[in-house]
Amino acid sequence: MTMSMERAVLQYMGAFTDVQDAMQFYVYGSLEDHERAEFSKKTPTDKILQEYKRVFRNKFNVAVPQQISDIYKGAQPLRNDLAHLLEIESISGESPQREMVVIRYDNYTSTEHWHHQSKRRFTVAEQDLWHWTDKLRHCRRLMNVLDRIAGLNLEFDLSDDHLIDTSWIPWWDGRWGKPPEFGEERRAPIGRYRATTNPRRYWAPKDQWHKF
Repeated sequence: MTMSMERAVLQYMGAFTDVQDAMQFYVYGSLEDHERAEFSKKTPTDKILQEYKRVFRNKFNVAVPQQISDIYKGAQPLRNDLAHLLEIESISGESPQREMVVIRYDNYTSTEHWHHQSKRRFTVAEQDLWHWTDKLRHCRRLMNVLDRIAGLNLEFDLSDDHLIDTSWIPWWDGRWGKPPEFGEERRAPIGRYRATTNPRRYWAPKDQWHKF
């Protein structure tokens, strides 16, 4: 049974909200009670990513992989459009190539004597919804891995060169060299994943960098 476009929109919005709420959880958790209200007033939701990265860097000593930033920023324009949805004008095509034309609120202007809220149309492609929903769910899994690395840093006094099993860490920096083949042992120094460690320390010679 084909999922409706309306439900696909809800799936996408739910995936985005799940990522954003998880980021806010860590940021708010790092603040004192009296700081949280002021933070929420001063920091719009589009700034939550940089605050999340700051908390993991400064509090947990974990380097946040670029994938998380790329996914969050890439998914955000569509989220911003759908968050201002006023009505669905039309749905056309056949799955998985359907398109939804949506009317959303746009710029708000005012003077001393009048106020005006403009509207505009935009088109949502079904494939974009599924693409970003999958990406956001992957991003959420990466965040769970960061949480686990943070736990290792907080619970154990491990040197940067202490080798850990990395089979549960799903990203690889090509500057480390060629990634392990399937079935090979996956162990690496925990310093690779720390924010305070010079990343160049773990780079392979440039002629051995791996291109994906």
